[in-house]
Amino acid sequence: MGKNVLMKLSKLPSRIDFFLAHKEIIDKYGYVDFARISKGRIFSGYICENTIFIKESKTQGNRIFKATTDKEIDVGEKYPEYYKGMELRNPQWIRLTSLEVVNYELFMEEYHLLNGKNLDGTFRGSVPWVFVTKE
Repeated sequence: MGKNVLMKLSKLPSRIDFFLAHKEIIDKYGYVDFARISKGRIFSGYICENTIFIKESKTQGNRIFKATTDKEIDVGEKYPEYYKGMELRNPQWIRLTSLEVVNYELFMEEYHLLNGKNLDGTFRGSVPWVFVTKE
């Protein structure tokens, strides 16, 4: 099995639903530009033209999203309105062409870290992303 990136989503204001905001734009334009905000960039070969997973914090729903990516772009074109109110320092723009909510329990059973360990506790600290693989 191949490896996929599972990234932690930055905490958003409670009024914002990440999934609905991004899915609405995909449904309208066929893609949405997702701004990944973090100190370190992920090598575009790991995330572009691939499937990635994005995890919400426990306080925001604890959902996991499966996204199909297109390409990394320099500047976002179609993105949720709430981005305009955020300070986007050096964002890594990733074009998403699909986004769906996956079953959390099933994902946690089927996927694990590359070293074979389960995902429990993976995002309790400051780890922004990890590689996962399906059993």
